[in-house]
Amino acid sequence: MIKIEKGIPIGQKGGRPWKYKEYVYVFLSMGEGESFTVNDYNIVDSVRKYAWKHNIPVSFRTISSKEYRIWRI
Repeated sequence: MIKIEKGIPIGQKGGRPWKYKEYVYVFLSMGEGESFTVNDYNIVDSVRKYAWKHNIPVSFRTISSKEYRIWRI
């Protein structure tokens, strides 16, 4: 049998914490034409997704097998 409880506070907003927010904050603080390198494609994908959602021009290139450069254009 399932017990239904009332009056239990929900607490803080749920969900997974934002894993790559420091990279997005750095990206937002950059000027046009500036770039930085990362060594994980998941970081590139996270920054690219944020930029796409907020209509911010971004570009990236693969430097080596595990190194990527992200530009704010």
